[in-house]
Amino acid sequence: MYQLDKTGNAVFSLYFHLITVVKYRQEVFTDDNIISDAKSIFEKISSDFDVQIIEQECGIDHMHILFKCKPTLDITKYINILKGHSSRKIRD
Repeated sequence: MYQLDKTGNAVFSLYFHLITVVKYRQEVFTDDNIISDAKSIFEKISSDFDVQIIEQECGIDHMHILFKCKPTLDITKYINILKGHSSRKIRD
């Protein structure tokens, strides 16, 4: 069912579908440990930005993330940090 969120002066329902692709479409997400690490990294970063991840699915060379946020979120900053930090931590 369609759910509306409320703040003091706004009513909203913002859902975003983000697809992140690995550079050069390399087949990175073949190991279950890497997939679980990536999902936990995305959840941790999202909790810092007060973003609720609804669903995460993984292909061999990409990841789908459905998330819900407030209208005050700086989307570009969130996505840049999400991609940059997760890439660095997975490579380590």
